[in-house]
Amino acid sequence: MTGKMEVIKSKTTDSIFYSSDEKHISSSDDNTDVASDISDEDKLSRNYISKNLTNGAYLKTINTYEKNIPKYEILYDKNKKSLRVMFHWDYDGYLISFGTINEIGYDGVVTYYKNGNIETECTYKNNVLDGIFKIYDNGELISEYNYKNGLLDGSFKLLKNGKPTHTGTYKNGGLTSIRKI
Repeated sequence: MTGKMEVIKSKTTDSIFYSSDEKHISSSDDNTDVASDISDEDKLSRNYISKNLTNGAYLKTINTYEKNIPKYEILYDKNKKSLRVMFHWDYDGYLISFGTINEIGYDGVVTYYKNGNIETECTYKNNVLDGIFKIYDNGELISEYNYKNGLLDGSFKLLKNGKPTHTGTYKNGGLTSIRKI
């Protein structure tokens, strides 16, 4: 690899400054190249560089492990916009949540039970809940709500054994109707 990399340490993240007279051309996949692995006693960081990275660009660490447990990744699309992928693990090594963050904030989050089944799924717009929010009981969908701008808004349903038991609507955070099925 040609070019120079400098690791800039901070309390929360490592950053990389890439300086080169030519573009990086070898690739581990279609979009990225492995730039470096930084390791210390409890932390490993793997850093990637886009094939189209320009001279003088700053990158953030996109793969960080603490005590062999993945904490987060930062990915870059073709327009060099970042998408951060977060992992939260419990002390026993079980994945408890997974989410994505764009430049504005949260994009989507999935939480998990210890057995690996999904507990909740939700989406965000401009860093506030927006879209369908699903709740599961050990992998079985038990409720589905709609959010708009952080407030319950729209239809919802409660389910048992995969079948609706109640339906209703919310408007601007307030319950407007409910019906037992």
